[in-house]
Amino acid sequence: KPSGHLWVNHYGSEALSKANNSLPVIDVVSRIAPWRLFSALSERHVSREEITLVLEVFNGVLLQERAILDPGARLSVNRSGSQGLPGVYGIGMSSEEAAITDPLERLKRQEEFDKHWPRVIEETQRRVEETRKSGASLYLMSMETEDLDIILDHLPDAVDEWLSGLDEPTAVFVNRLRRAEGFFMALCEQLLNRDPKRGVRLWRAIEAHAVTNFVGTAGIPHIYHLAFSACPSPETDALCEELMSLDWCDDDDHVEEVAILLREGNRVAWAKMKLEEEAGGDVVWRRFRAARLLPLLEVPELPFVEAWPDGPSQSSEESARRMSYKMAHKEACSRHWLRAYARAKTLENAHAVWQLFKGCASRRTWLWWADEFEAHVTAHRRRKEVYATADREALETAIRDSRNFLNSKLYGKNIPSALELGRDAGPPE
Repeated sequence: KPSGHLWVNHYGSEALSKANNSLPVIDVVSRIAPWRLFSALSERHVSREEITLVLEVFNGVLLQERAILDPGARLSVNRSGSQGLPGVYGIGMSSEEAAITDPLERLKRQEEFDKHWPRVIEETQRRVEETRKSGASLYLMSMETEDLDIILDHLPDAVDEWLSGLDEPTAVFVNRLRRAEGFFMALCEQLLNRDPKRGVRLWRAIEAHAVTNFVGTAGIPHIYHLAFSACPSPETDALCEELMSLDWCDDDDHVEEVAILLREGNRVAWAKMKLEEEAGGDVVWRRFRAARLLPLLEVPELPFVEAWPDGPSQSSEESARRMSYKMAHKEACSRHWLRAYARAKTLENAHAVWQLFKGCASRRTWLWWADEFEAHVTAHRRRKEVYATADREALETAIRDSRNFLNSKLYGKNIPSALELGRDAGPPE
């Protein structure tokens, strides 16, 4: 029910749908939370009339025009695997405060934020609850993209109503988007694969107007994961190329993010072909980009001799490549130590190698660490899982510290020097 606890509504809807799977949808639709309606449809055999009924109920929530309250802080929702829980959100400084570039002013704002932290939490929670109780029950809720299959397969015209006002975009559409950002993320993923032109338009609207940060793997906003994981097409390829350009990828921290996005989105072969061509081209910054990115597109096997070159570097381009080789070697070491942790026969050895793993870990670690642990774990599985969970905050801190030098450089150069490379400058003198 609308006034019930969010988790009771979420898990209760799931239980209710599964327990009454043989009943017609009309008998249960009024008792299922709006964000679980399409999932309930997917779990049973339904007629077109029943799908239409559920869509009308869902649209009754989605298409309301009452504006959400400004939460007064920057909200985030974790979309990364098992870390995401329904309706749970993080609270941080507002977007305007987080975007301040002056270090002293940023520190001052952070201190003020920390000082008033309890009041900020209380006020933000009050506003979020008031927004939800006003009828915006999709607010801050994630939805699985697969749940939209049944609607898009049988009633594809529903998209026209959902995206009414997208092209401008109108204030009504922007409000609709902000009331149900998780739903529009799922819809965007569907459209990038089914109708790329419209999907890219929606992607741009979300990127420009969404106010909640839906966080994906490695702490990268989920919206960027959607772009790189979409099926290849001229439109999605162009979007990925745009996100690899200097307009977005403007420091080495973003370069590493692009490597992560390419790997998770299964676009490594596409990127290699593009970057290897650029490596022999005349455009300076593109050659530097190829030198920085190519070594980060896969985890090398140890020993990795490229990380230990003979003699000094002969050019800035070679220095950029060597920097990436060292980062790739460090990732290979972190994978080696995680496997050693999984295989350790005693808890003492497990603790020791975990510290070594933590010292080598980077954001790229999040791409494979769960699979590698599962594939190699032997003794003391449960204790190792519990310890890794308990020490996750320390691991995240170690990874965050390893990034400190990346956001001040581009292609291995200090950013003011790197910008002298130009965006589309011709061949070097």
